Amino acid sequence: TGKSYLARKFLYTKSGRKGPFVVLDLASVPSDLVPAHLFGARRGAYTGAVADRKGVFEMASGGVLFIDEVQNIPIEAQKQLLLVLQEGRVQPLGSAEEVEVDVKVVAATSSSLEKEVVEGRFRSDLYMRLCPTTRVEVPPLRSRKRDLKFLAERFVERTTDDPAIAE
Repeated sequence: TGKSYLARKFLYTKSGRKGPFVVLDLASVPSDLVPAHLFGARRGAYTGAVADRKGVFEMASGGVLFIDEVQNIPIEAQKQLLLVLQEGRVQPLGSAEEVEVDVKVVAATSSSLEKEVVEGRFRSDLYMRLCPTTRVEVPPLRSRKRDLKFLAERFVERTTDDPAIAE
C-alpha cells in the first residue's frame, strides 16, 4: 500500500520534527527479538547479544518512529511499549538504566486492531494510546491503480540513484 512512503511524505515532513525517520517492519522480525528491536539491549542480555544495541526508540529520538505491522508485537512486550509511550523513557533489555526518548510514533497494520483487542491478542489500553481517532485508512494498491505509474517512477528513481544498484 505504500504505508511507509505515505508516513514519511505526509506525516514526518509536516511534523516539524528535526530527528530521523526510523522504520521498523515487525513482519520481518522474529517475535522473540521484537523487544530488543524496540527498546534496545545490552551486551549479554540474551543469547547472541554480543554488543550493546540501540532500539528504534533511541534511534528515532527527536524524530518519528514508523512501526509497521504493529499487531505483531508480542502481548508481553505491549506493556513495555505502553510505558514508553506514556513515560517517554525506554529501558533496554539487560539494563537497570532508563533512557529518555522524544519520539512521535506512527503505527500501521494490515489487520483490524479492534478485532485483535476483542480476541485478546492486543491490549486495549495500548490500542487507545495509539489513538485510533486519528486513523488514516489506506486502501490496498489493487484498488488504487492510478497510483501504479507514480510508484513505479519513484521506484525507478530510487534504484537509479543508488550507485550499488545502478552499476
